[in-house]
Amino acid sequence: MAKIELYAKLEVSPSSGYLSVTEIFPSNDIKKEYNYSIERTRKFGFTNKVESLEGYTLQYVLLSVYYDGRKKSVHDADILKSLESHGLAKKVGESMFGGFYLPTNELESMLEIQLKQRKDLIEKGLFQVV
Repeated sequence: MAKIELYAKLEVSPSSGYLSVTEIFPSNDIKKEYNYSIERTRKFGFTNKVESLEGYTLQYVLLSVYYDGRKKSVHDADILKSLESHGLAKKVGESMFGGFYLPTNELESMLEIQLKQRKDLIEKGLFQVV
């Protein structure tokens, strides 16, 4: 088993309440991903304000993930298993596409705190003009 530090963007389905992973990237690529998001904003012609790097980072959860090192990449299932091992998700079902996970109260409160911190940063005027 190999270990890697990753940022994962999590989403909770409003209808079912199940967790899904929408983005994954290594922790050392956060600045590259942030700059890429700014470039996408410019290419689409949006000349607006964007979050600071600190606010951008708060969109994600930083995790230590153990995965099968023979694979070339980390998959959503690896992230969800890691969340379960950290006590942040609970497995409630299984299908041929993978497991179904619900967020624990700890994960929900952590995501709420991160959202509040992002809002506070914007209220303080910590953003960039593109």
